Amino acid sequence: MTLEDRLNDLLWVEKAAADRICADQQQAEHETYLLKCLAADHTSGLVTDAQLDEIFDRYQAVAGHGSMRRWNSLMPVKAELLIARRTNDPQHGPGPDGVWSGTWPLDGQPFPVRGQAVVYVLFDSTNAPCYVGSTGAFLTRLRKHEREGKQFAHWTAHPCKDRETAYQLEDKLLREHKPYLNRKSCR
Repeated sequence: MTLEDRLNDLLWVEKAAADRICADQQQAEHETYLLKCLAADHTSGLVTDAQLDEIFDRYQAVAGHGSMRRWNSLMPVKAELLIARRTNDPQHGPGPDGVWSGTWPLDGQPFPVRGQAVVYVLFDSTNAPCYVGSTGAFLTRLRKHEREGKQFAHWTAHPCKDRETAYQLEDKLLREHKPYLNRKSCR
């Protein structure tokens, strides 16, 4: 390989970055348009609360950078209220013990929505706890762990009222489980 080959590779990377920036800008514009129309439809009664919940779930799954800020600035029903409503819904919320649990990949299972602070434990195929973490973006974090090569078969997620509570529970579970993929044993 020559320097010219590397420069050609760099040009491709630069073009991909420029395309991504353009796509992100277009997505933000389309999200703004969607949310303005949706706000008007919800206010006029054309979109019910149940429909808004469904749309919010789908929006969260694909929304770009700044999506919750955009939602909250344009919608009459704030994201936090929809998250709280979903958390208390037996179909979407945690199980009877107050904890979400499931297998990976998710495949339609209930899981914590973006914005819900949780402490989660990942388990390997032998049911050994392999990682403990905390996040407000559960699905995003699980996908990141998978991209990083962490092998896990199932998980549990404990809802927390805020980040400070999550940090305290995370420390407790790190000491309790001593997961082998964590670099730290406590905060």
